[in-house]
Amino acid sequence: MRAVAALLLLAACSGASAGSDSGAAYTLPLGPDGSSAPLVVPFDGVSDGVAIDVTAPGCFRLAGAPRGSGAPRAGRFVFALEGELEVAFEVIDCATLTPIPANDTGAALEVTVTPFVIRDIDRVPLRLHFEPDPSLARELDDLLAPAGLSVRIETTAEAARTDATFHAGDVDALAPLATLAPGAIDVVLAGCLRFDDPIFGPPATLDAYTPRIPGGFGPADAIYVRGADCASSDPIELEPRALARLIAHEVGHVLGLHHTVETDGSTDTLDDTSADNLMHHNPSRAAALGWSASQARIMERHLSAMEATRP
Repeated sequence: MRAVAALLLLAACSGASAGSDSGAAYTLPLGPDGSSAPLVVPFDGVSDGVAIDVTAPGCFRLAGAPRGSGAPRAGRFVFALEGELEVAFEVIDCATLTPIPANDTGAALEVTVTPFVIRDIDRVPLRLHFEPDPSLARELDDLLAPAGLSVRIETTAEAARTDATFHAGDVDALAPLATLAPGAIDVVLAGCLRFDDPIFGPPATLDAYTPRIPGGFGPADAIYVRGADCASSDPIELEPRALARLIAHEVGHVLGLHHTVETDGSTDTLDDTSADNLMHHNPSRAAALGWSASQARIMERHLSAMEATRP
């Protein structure tokens, strides 16, 4: 059985702000093979896109997504809406990120569907859990300017630089590092960050990490930056430009961008990106600067989705 989402006419059309009450909730039962019932989003002729927030009993991914992708327990999916959209999801093993049967016969996914229109949003809201160097905002603005973006920064209580070991299917160790809140992208200066892949190990040290692409919904939903030496546990102080590169790169992930080039040489699906891009897997690389037109459009779409789902 297909679940058909009845899109609500956006309050934004009459000038009001479309908040989280624009979302409609649905339950998608899981079949024995671990696949959900399809969710159908009709085209209303008004909305430019739709944000689909999913809560699952374990790890899951969009049906048909590449091997190795997935979200732990919750995640957001943002789509352009140019006609009727039909999507489905599948539960996956949190260690191997491969499909598994739904052992619980009553298992289901809880889904919230929020339509949105593209808004002229050029400021990325960041909430820093540390006291920044005064030049950090300027460095971030310089890096984001080619995409037509700048940052709006607020600061909150400084988080302790706590170590965390995690992997893509289990980010629980990141959750206690800081108290997160909606309304902005949280940026946490952590201690040592170790990515411990249960299949390919051993643990690898990361400079920064974002649990989901895109971000915006789910546990530990923030940008985490390594702020300690993993061997000595001594704090490290990044130069503002170096820190800005890491944060801008992770902002790209939060706003829906994948690496243009991965460590194994594979590339993203956009036709106007290259290795000389800030979304290279190594954003500290000297030539890793700038954004493509397609990337700018994706980030614009995701910023509009964030605004539409803002409480």
